[in-house]
Amino acid sequence: QAKLMEQGDFTQDVDPAFLRRDDELGELSRALNQVTISTRKMINILNNSSHDLYSSNQQLLAAGEDIAANMKQSTASTAEIAAGMEEISAAMEEINAASLDMHNTLFKVKEEANHVHAEAANIDSRALQVHEMSQSSQAAALGMYNEIKGKVLLAIEDAEVVNEISGLAENIAGIANQTNLLALNAAIEAARAGVQGRGFAVVAEEVRRLAEDSAASVNSIQKLTKQVQNSIANLINNANALLSFINEDVVRDYNLLVEYGSQYKNDADMTKALTESVSKNIQNVISAISEINKAIEATSSTVQQTAAGSQQIAKGSKITANLVLNINSA
Repeated sequence: QAKLMEQGDFTQDVDPAFLRRDDELGELSRALNQVTISTRKMINILNNSSHDLYSSNQQLLAAGEDIAANMKQSTASTAEIAAGMEEISAAMEEINAASLDMHNTLFKVKEEANHVHAEAANIDSRALQVHEMSQSSQAAALGMYNEIKGKVLLAIEDAEVVNEISGLAENIAGIANQTNLLALNAAIEAARAGVQGRGFAVVAEEVRRLAEDSAASVNSIQKLTKQVQNSIANLINNANALLSFINEDVVRDYNLLVEYGSQYKNDADMTKALTESVSKNIQNVISAISEINKAIEATSSTVQQTAAGSQQIAKGSKITANLVLNINSA
């Protein structure tokens, strides 16, 4: 039995005959038999445990291989992420530079807009002056027109005296003709009276001469009156034409001037408001771009940190993959 045990064979039990002995050999036999039974149980346990351990080792090996493969994939992905982060960082730097250029350009545009706004304010002030001057000139022109019109109408009324003078001249001419006839009749009667009528004939002759002179003077007066009437008629026509020109053309032009002055003022106000709005909008855009630049700088810093972290992760993943391969080997 000891020889079998020495060879590692624990399948044989001790002969029952020896186990029933009461002497030292019986005690030795029973001890050897107990060792054989205990060792056999232990071998069975070890055998089962080795199968379980082998199965666990196979599972651990497969898991390790999966982990190694995943770590390799993770390393490659992390490297790609790091490269992508570097590209993003470069792009963010370009965007930041472009934003700075845009900021500078908009700042110049804002300065130009402020300059235009100042010019618009000056134009608005000049437009107000033009508007007020046009209204003042229109009022002065209308006042002058009304004054001239009143004076011209009064002068036309006064010119009617010439017609009265012409009528009086015609009456005087009629009286002179009648006086001439009476003087002629008186001369005839004086000639009939003979010597007694010579003095009367002289008077009649003087009266006739005075009548002829009066007729000649009246004729001259009528010619002058006719000339004066023609001149007054021309003056009235020209005055009416002047008044019509002032009323239709000058007043209309002043109305247009006032209207243009008002439109000029409205356009100046609109330009001033528009330039002010543009300046404010540009300032808002500049502020927004400044905030964007700050955000881009912060994002760029984060991207750089992420890229550095990704590189560290890639290195750690590579080291972990090597450790997993070592574990697999173990």
